[in-house]
Amino acid sequence: MTRQEVRNQRIGALKAALFGLVVLLVGLRLVVYSSLLADPSRAIGVVTETGTTQGTSGRRASYIRYQFVDAAGVQRAGTSTGYASPAGESVAIEYATDYAWIHRVAGEGRQTGYEWRWYISAFGAFFLIAGIHWSWHAPRMPD
Repeated sequence: MTRQEVRNQRIGALKAALFGLVVLLVGLRLVVYSSLLADPSRAIGVVTETGTTQGTSGRRASYIRYQFVDAAGVQRAGTSTGYASPAGESVAIEYATDYAWIHRVAGEGRQTGYEWRWYISAFGAFFLIAGIHWSWHAPRMPD
């Protein structure tokens, strides 16, 4: 094997491992959020901005920005896609009791990403392990 071929294999392994790490972190974030928000505190927020943005599938997606005050009296703000409401409208918010910076629009946890959180995590772990394995067993650089 030439130096370039070995280098290409190592770069491919690194890309697979990094891709797996990113997907694993996304999945684990959904796992942690769904766990922390399993028994959430509730608050009423106010929509501060509404609009549309380019969605991942190329279609337009609506979003809202909201603000609410948690039980400790701290004002928090967030954004949620897939919702449309005029500015000034009330919106129900759920937040983690111990970690109020983790919040969402009530009912947002029933979206597809949360339902697939374990599969997303497993998919990411697979690519991370495959990339590490591929890198570990790549041939050595020729002299």
